[in-house]
Amino acid sequence: MILRLAFIATVFIILLSLAPEAKSKEDDLLEIARARNLAAIHSITSMQCRYERVLCGSTTIAQAQAPCFFMPAAPGRFWRSGETFRLIEPIRDGTTREYMARGGQLLVWRGGGPLKDPTLTLYTASPVDGVGGEMWQYLLFTQWGGGAPPGKGSYYYSDVADNPSRIVHLAERTPPPANEIHIDMSHTGSRCECWFNPRVNYLIRKFISFPPGEYSQSIHFEHEVIEFAEPAPAVYVPVIVEHRCYKNKALRATIRTILSDLKVNHNLAESDLYIPKIAGMKCIGMDREIQFTVDAAGNRVGPETPIKLAKVVPTPYEGEREFNYTPYEVSRPSTRWWIWILIASVCLLLLGVAVAVRRRVKAARDQEGVIR
Repeated sequence: MILRLAFIATVFIILLSLAPEAKSKEDDLLEIARARNLAAIHSITSMQCRYERVLCGSTTIAQAQAPCFFMPAAPGRFWRSGETFRLIEPIRDGTTREYMARGGQLLVWRGGGPLKDPTLTLYTASPVDGVGGEMWQYLLFTQWGGGAPPGKGSYYYSDVADNPSRIVHLAERTPPPANEIHIDMSHTGSRCECWFNPRVNYLIRKFISFPPGEYSQSIHFEHEVIEFAEPAPAVYVPVIVEHRCYKNKALRATIRTILSDLKVNHNLAESDLYIPKIAGMKCIGMDREIQFTVDAAGNRVGPETPIKLAKVVPTPYEGEREFNYTPYEVSRPSTRWWIWILIASVCLLLLGVAVAVRRRVKAARDQEGVIR
């Protein structure tokens, strides 16, 4: 009898484990946040603005220059159409960096300040460069992190949600009137919390991140949208975003990204997506270590010349040496409940087999004794 019950239980659990799992409320919230957040970002087909990165409170420039808090010295500008974008960003050394991303390539001009002559370089664009560069990070459209699809760089929340290695710790609706979707998850060694606001098409209103590896639990970042704008009907863009850095739970630095003269989903002038005054300049192709002349659009004209590039190890930002961290261990996903039941059923089955064999051996011995 025991053997029969154990066999039936084992077969039932195996069939249950092979059946498709019911979609949970947690899965529904993850899908809503994933799909609607990406749709809200993609509803911005073109964009242009001026922007500033300003210090807040008692934050000093040295504190703002710690990792992930690079501080431009003056206002910059941004244009984007489709996957092509151009950004002007002043650098703290007095130079200005201007770059354009198009067709998987990143063309970078740098000049002014201590540079006697401007420079022009060409790179293969990384994932973060291909989806809006630093501006998309400033507005919480993408998040910085290593190892997440589609590679090192910055990525959309949907990339994290689709990553099979991600671990969801919490997915819930916050109480009215906010009704936001709050998600807490780990992925590729880091941990993040996101609040998706339904009033702005589920754009991220607040984002908290605990970076992986060397950054560990001693540091975390908070990014919170202070104000959204609606520059086109049902299209929303953060126009004031506050970024906070904490070390050992103490606030270390606060800066704000502030947009002005914002326009979206309009026709840009062709010149808006070109770096001016580069026609005839010598450009260095960093990937292939070549030099060539470019036209006004940044396309190569004439022959290319091989060059030898010196390898330079970047110097850490001032204050970066203070950040010494121990590895951050993320929790592992718990074993599914049916696996434990399956293990218990197998043990029960083996126990039933052992009992049945023991009884048959005993019965055989008893019968042998009767015959004798």
